[in-house]
Amino acid sequence: MRRLTLIGLVTMLLFLAACSLLFLVACSQITIDNTSGGGTGGSGGSGGSGGTGGSPTSPTPTPSTGGNRAPDPPSGAILALPSNAQGIAATYASNNATLLSTSSCPTTNPTGGWAYLDGLVRALRASDTRWGYLQKPGGSVALDIVAYHATAGPDVTGATGVYIVDVINSVCAVLPATPGAQWFVSAYDPAGIWSTRGQF
Repeated sequence: MRRLTLIGLVTMLLFLAACSLLFLVACSQITIDNTSGGGTGGSGGSGGSGGTGGSPTSPTPTPSTGGNRAPDPPSGAILALPSNAQGIAATYASNNATLLSTSSCPTTNPTGGWAYLDGLVRALRASDTRWGYLQKPGGSVALDIVAYHATAGPDVTGATGVYIVDVINSVCAVLPATPGAQWFVSAYDPAGIWSTRGQF
């Protein structure tokens, strides 16, 4: 009787040990599954950060490059017209008299008619990149004018606050009249529109 009781007790202990072992193995497997599954889901979730790209921000325009640039004036103030500009224009005109007579009217010379004014703007911009073109209210660019952006802010098409300088007398003149170089500062125009004419 005693032997039967002892055998029964040992059998029960073995059974309990086997159950405990199975329980531990099952728990371990659950933990492993949860850990690996959660990690994968987490990495997929990180793709949500791509949503930030769905909210585009407006690009910040940057000042023109390609030479020197006068620093911005204080807010509400304007710069003076550069004193060396007229001399630069006079030298350019003297060296490009033929270009002035043949390539200063885009109306009659669509392919090369901007050559004189483009060259003058490049010469002025070598000194100060605030120089550019004058955009008319309708969107076209003046054929005989250079513009100096005199207010704070980047030099981009549409910027306002410019000095207007007429540099070609009798532009697109009909013979016997001929175009001539000049330097006529008409005024500072706070509403005047600056343009790159797509050249820089």
